[in-house]
Amino acid sequence: MANENLQATIEKLRKKLELIVIGVLAFLLAGIGKLYLDDQNQTRPEVPAPQPAHLDKVLPNANAEETEAKFSIKSSLDENKQFIGLIRFNVFQVLTAEDRKALEQKAMSNYEAAFIAFKQNKLAEAQDMCQRILSELPSHQKTKDLLDAIDKKLKAADAAKKAEATPGPGSPPQPRPAAAGQPGQPRPPGQ
Repeated sequence: MANENLQATIEKLRKKLELIVIGVLAFLLAGIGKLYLDDQNQTRPEVPAPQPAHLDKVLPNANAEETEAKFSIKSSLDENKQFIGLIRFNVFQVLTAEDRKALEQKAMSNYEAAFIAFKQNKLAEAQDMCQRILSELPSHQKTKDLLDAIDKKLKAADAAKKAEATPGPGSPPQPRPAAAGQPGQPRPPGQ
């Protein structure tokens, strides 16, 4: 008897199996549709605009102004002189040994002219020459050293102008320029 009832129930389920499968599939399809619509109707969270970076004030010390100047943010890379050579440098430029040698000779002759302009105190002209050399050959170390020396000399001249404009009691003595051959000084051509 129990066996007959079980057989009858199985038979009824087989007859209604198609309806049960269609019902389950319709339920799953409706659930997937609801999830999809919920995902599409969500409002995106507002992303706040990035805040400009700022440095904490440097404690008063002898190098505070220089440190703040070093880390000041320029509005674009084109305005920052130390990145211009990197921007223009092409890593994939293939040069033969002869081309490289010719480029180095040209850079050396231009360096000599820049060094002469530096010695004649034509700093702007020497600076322009150095930047042109470094745009063609960014690895020319003598030119980098000369450009650093020019920048130091220009900064010293600016500091001297400021000191002359506002002399006061107890003002620090002006730094004397270092003699050629000392650290921080450019090397003359041929050394």
